[in-house]
Parts: sequence; structure tokens; C-alpha cells
Amino acid sequence: MTRINRVRAINGWQWVRRSIEMFARSPLTWIVLNLALLLIGSALALAPVIGPLLFALFTPVFAGGLMLGYRDVEAGARLQPAHLFAGFQRNAAALVSIGGVYVVGQIAIMGLLTNIGGAELQAFMASAIGDRPAAPSPPAVGPTAPLAPGAEALCFGLGLEGRLEQDKVR
Repeated sequence: MTRINRVRAINGWQWVRRSIEMFARSPLTWIVLNLALLLIGSALALAPVIGPLLFALFTPVFAGGLMLGYRDVEAGARLQPAHLFAGFQRNAAALVSIGGVYVVGQIAIMGLLTNIGGAELQAFMASAIGDRPAAPSPPAVGPTAPLAPGAEALCFGLGLEGRLEQDKVR
């Protein structure tokens, strides 16, 4: 069972400050790694339907590699381009599983929103991917629409935090 670790609110600011310090140690490498990740995502987006799903599936693996890079920089080592892919070497199956939960959550939320939004939302979504002309105006998708990004972030965050906590226990 995952244990919730309660901390003071100031810890959030300290986390942001430490992150900025870690970035300042090798800013060019961090920028290059994130641009490489952007290129990977853009290249996968060229493959209709499957590309974005694959990117969503592997995003936690790439994030894991960046976290390993952060940990190494914090320990005094240099950030390397290989850190972007380091997640494939450590806990890859668990990280892909988190990506799978994220993808399933996205599909479930989109299905729910499509059902709530009805034909208007379906027409709007089809126009966004170029299948049909644009709907006259974006549809009202109901009161649950603002919950979608938060639900996705919660699924990803809970899965990642639980995985990190399990690693500490081992």
C-alpha cells in the first residue's frame, strides 16, 4: 500500500528552487534533451492515431530517464543525452504500464466527453483532425469537461508517485 507523505507547503517552493538550480548546472543539455523529446513527439504525431498513442504510452519512460538525469546532476555527475532514454533500461515495464493507464484514461475520458457532447462535439473533433468542415462553434460539453485534464494528471501522478514509493521500500 502506498503511504502518503505529508510535508509543509514551503517544500513545494523548495522543490521549484532546487529544480531551477539543477537546470542552471547544465541548461543547454536540458534544453537539447527537451527539444529531442519534442522532436520524438512530433515525429510520432505524423503517424495517425497510433503515433500519439505510442507517445503517450512512452512519455513516462522518457520522464523517468529525465528524472534519472536530474538525480545524477544532483549527485554531481554530468547530464548526458543518453539520460533521455535511460528509462528504457530501468523499470521500463512499470513505466510503460503507467503510460498504459494514462492512455486508457484518455480514451475513457474522450469517450465520456464524446457521449456528453453528442454530435456537436463529434463534428468539432472531426474538424480538428481535418475529416470534416469545422462546426460553427465549439460545443458545450457539459460540466465534466474541466475535469478531464485534472483526471489525466491525477492518473499519471498517482501512478508515478506510487511507483517511486515502491522503489524506496525495496
